[in-house]
Amino acid sequence: DVGGCVFADGGNFCNALVFVSAPSLRTMVRAHVPCMMLTMEETAQVRHYATQRHQKLILAAQKRNRQRKLEKPPEKDKLAWMKSRKLLIGPRRETYEDRLKEPPIDDVFFTDKYMPNVYSAADAIAMHRETHHPTVLNDPDALLYAFVELSLKTKKKTKFREDFSGTVLYNHPFSITKREKRIIALCKNTDLATEALAAGAEVAGGTAVIKRILTGELDAKLFDYILAHVDIVQDLPQLRGLLKTKLPTLTNGKVTNNLPGLVQDYFNGVDFASKSDQQELDYGFVEVPVGKVSSMGVGISKISNMNGTIVVI
Repeated sequence: DVGGCVFADGGNFCNALVFVSAPSLRTMVRAHVPCMMLTMEETAQVRHYATQRHQKLILAAQKRNRQRKLEKPPEKDKLAWMKSRKLLIGPRRETYEDRLKEPPIDDVFFTDKYMPNVYSAADAIAMHRETHHPTVLNDPDALLYAFVELSLKTKKKTKFREDFSGTVLYNHPFSITKREKRIIALCKNTDLATEALAAGAEVAGGTAVIKRILTGELDAKLFDYILAHVDIVQDLPQLRGLLKTKLPTLTNGKVTNNLPGLVQDYFNGVDFASKSDQQELDYGFVEVPVGKVSSMGVGISKISNMNGTIVVI
């Protein structure tokens, strides 16, 4: 909208104050314009109301506001709200600080008020065997997991250890997945390569296999593990840029004198990965299967596997 007033200066020109009013511009401009006589019929029309299109938008917004006020706010599910609140605010780990330290004096008591019972590994495995017996849960081949809590603290108070992963090579292997692992075995001895293939490796060889990896003919990303014999260690640095963390070294235990045995161990090994808490940054845990409930009734194999898991972690 434009408005203004005119002051004649007695000549052919006049001084004019032009007022410009718009949603994005509000100003006043002094202009020196030719003076023209306007009759009543030639007077410009000034609109003091919104356009039809703008009026429709205003009415639609008002209607939405009225409907929004009439609608009732959705009621929150109390159970879901309590679970989410406990997950976001409550600690991930159990400290048992609010429990009674003295043992209960009666054989009937609230378990959440007292310290939990501690059992040996053999007794715990025996209890799982009873609950998973065919006459009870009827799941004797269920996997038995070891839950290991971790402290991710470092020397710096504001820095914590990142998540890590690895593979546990059990002394008493067991089947955990139907997917067969893909392994590359690197060695210069053709007899060792043949034994590695028999142990479970998909590809085995020496410098020829290394060239296939460098040229891209053999994609190392499609394989789970790359193992090597000590006789080919000097040729491995050229693969560092491609393999990165998969590069076999003495430090990560993927270089050995007994290549067929190592291939068999990794073929039956179990992968694990640590998980950290988003609220408690210094707390983490690892959950790894250590065997089946029905295997080796006395539980010696599972105890040995648990010890191996803790050593690797």
